[in-house]
Amino acid sequence: MEGRDQRAMVKDLVVTLSPEEAASAIIEALGARKNPEYDLLERPVILVDNYRIDCPSGTVVTLMLAKWFARTGDYVNVVVVLSNLTRGNTTVHLCTDRFRRWLRDVDLGAGKSMIGLVEKALESHKVD
Repeated sequence: MEGRDQRAMVKDLVVTLSPEEAASAIIEALGARKNPEYDLLERPVILVDNYRIDCPSGTVVTLMLAKWFARTGDYVNVVVVLSNLTRGNTTVHLCTDRFRRWLRDVDLGAGKSMIGLVEKALESHKVD
């Protein structure tokens, strides 16, 4: 896998919510906002992008969220793609990575934490 960043994490899950409902649940649960107010002790989740595509076969919603992690010394982002193009349950695709490299190739669990935040927001709606 030469040239591929080994720190990125990818996970898929299925939920019973529509893409719009799932996106709203994630944004609300994480308290994500475009212009967050910073507190020295708590770094909020930042909503970097929120994009929707409606087409005859369904809806695709893409969210990009970021959070500062002191243990890595930089921001970790998660891209969330929610789609119901088959008009059934909503598929949730999650992928994480960091914005910059202070500690080269060291994730220290920050990517897993970001995916865990999204999973927790959708936990009660997951399909096994």
